Amino acid sequence: RFPRLLQKLTEKPMRFINRISTSITACLDRAVGSIENHDAIGEASIRQIRGKAGEVKARHKRVLSDAARMEEKIKELDKQAALWAERAIHGDTEESLALECVQRRKNCLEQRAQLKDSREQLRAVEARLQDNVERIEKRLRDLQNQRSVMRSRQAAAEACKTSETLYQGCAIADIDETLERWDAQIMGAEITYAVANPV
Repeated sequence: RFPRLLQKLTEKPMRFINRISTSITACLDRAVGSIENHDAIGEASIRQIRGKAGEVKARHKRVLSDAARMEEKIKELDKQAALWAERAIHGDTEESLALECVQRRKNCLEQRAQLKDSREQLRAVEARLQDNVERIEKRLRDLQNQRSVMRSRQAAAEACKTSETLYQGCAIADIDETLERWDAQIMGAEITYAVANPV
């Protein structure tokens, strides 16, 4: 019996505390929602994403430039290796010079192999950056479209609110009452002076 009683006693205050907590949270959310400038926050976020997109594009451009330089260097090393091979097998080259030519060709081929490995790694980075650029640009387009839709919805909602307020407000009611009084006054004058209604 005692544990059940204790449980009932602790449940009621906990429910009460939970209700108060939920109410306070809801009030705070409404207050923040009414204070927060959603359009400005959206614009700032879009501006920040544009900045990040610019940084990623700049990195991607640098990687492309580095890759192009590596390709040129690889082509140059291919030419040099072919030239050293040709010099090595040339008939009137001394043996010591031919061995030196073979060694230089070997050095060119080793540098080429290292550059080719680096170029492959750079291709992976290039692909990742290209993917990041495309994803960021897509996200940016989505956010801009969503912001445009939200602005349109807000404008429509505010227009409806304004027209509803105007319709229910005292301005229209006052005009209606004024026109009714005016109409009554004119009808009274028409009846009194037997004037025909032109309408």
